[in-house]
Amino acid sequence: NDFAAAAPWSTYDDRSGDVALANFSVARDLLPTGSLTLIRRALAAGFDGTIQAYMDFPPDWMLLGALEPGNSSATVDPVYYDVLARYYAKYVQAYASHGVHIDFIEAFNEPTDSYTLMSATQLALFLGFHLGPTFERLGLHPKTQLTYGGQATRASALDFVPAVMADPAAAKYMDLIAYHGCTLAPPPPF
Repeated sequence: NDFAAAAPWSTYDDRSGDVALANFSVARDLLPTGSLTLIRRALAAGFDGTIQAYMDFPPDWMLLGALEPGNSSATVDPVYYDVLARYYAKYVQAYASHGVHIDFIEAFNEPTDSYTLMSATQLALFLGFHLGPTFERLGLHPKTQLTYGGQATRASALDFVPAVMADPAAAKYMDLIAYHGCTLAPPPPF
C-alpha cells in the first residue's frame, strides 16, 4: 500500500506482459522493514487483530492510460482482469506461506479518487466475474473477504458502493464496505 516500508515503489510483478505471473514475488516484503517482517513481528508479540490488504497500484503493464497518483487517467485493461485476480490470489497465498493470513483485501485503494480511474461498472465486473470467482475457485473466499476497493471520501463511497452492489454478481463477493473517513466536501445527510 502507500505506506509500504520497503519502498521503492513497485508491484509484485513488474515484468511487462507476464500473464503467467512467473516473476511474481513478495521478496521485498521480507526485507527487515518489509510488510511481512513487520506483521510477523506483531503476530509474535501477540497481535490478534484483523489484517487487511488494500492494494494501490496494479502492475503498470495491466493498465490503459497514464498512472499518476492524484491525477490518474489509468484504468485496468479488461484483457487483464483474470490475470489481476490471480495476482491478488498469489499475494494472499504468498503471505499465507509465510504464516500471515490476510483477513480481507481491497482490490483497489481509492479506485475512482486517486490512483486508478475505474467506473462502478468496471469495479462490479472485476469483483463479480473475476476476483470473487478466482478466490472462490482457489478456496480463498470466504476465509479472505473481498471488496472492490476503498473510496477516499464518504461522498464517493455514497456514489460508488450502491452502484457496485446493484450488480448481483458483485454483491455476492462484496463482504465489506471500505472508505476513508475524510470528507473533501460536506458529508451527505444520512
